[in-house]
Amino acid sequence: MEEKQLMAIIAISAGHTKGTGALAVDGTQEYDFNSELADLTQIALEGLGHTCHILHRDPSLSYGKAMSKLADEIGRTGAVACMELHFNAASPKAHGAEFLHWFGSVRGQQLARCVADQFAHELPYVTMRGDRGVRSLWYHNYNESKAYSGRGGAYVYKTPCPAIICEPFFGSNNGDLQYCKAEIHKIAQAYALGLSNFIG
Repeated sequence: MEEKQLMAIIAISAGHTKGTGALAVDGTQEYDFNSELADLTQIALEGLGHTCHILHRDPSLSYGKAMSKLADEIGRTGAVACMELHFNAASPKAHGAEFLHWFGSVRGQQLARCVADQFAHELPYVTMRGDRGVRSLWYHNYNESKAYSGRGGAYVYKTPCPAIICEPFFGSNNGDLQYCKAEIHKIAQAYALGLSNFIG
């Protein structure tokens, strides 16, 4: 008899708050895109039998305090894994997907690998940055000479379970942007399957 996969509790959130975050070249707001993606990912996860909580930053708090509050909320859900949804923005030529984990978390790295691999399978057009899409993230100034980026580090650092930050494309690159907007359901499917593979 085939072993039944363990069902689990997952927490996801759209990065930033309403009216903040990156602005894509076509005017798409980072928070708005990822709010829709969070809803679609929740549906995909629940279709796989998991419980998914969508949580949001408190817009009245500073970044550090908002992350501490969010981490506490994640802990209260009993989530075994969590992800914060974003997209990058830089120059029009910047491209690719990356999934960031806290540098000291082995399980966070495993989660990032599961999601990155599934994303690459579902959306083969997108280039994978870093180590096949996986990059470690340092928080504040632990080692600036080796830091990929300190931005957003508090989310993967403070959460009580394995955590990743998802950056599936650059909103400043219109080709990647339009492809990923058209395939938003595939992104949600990739996130859900990647999380499920991590749990299973």
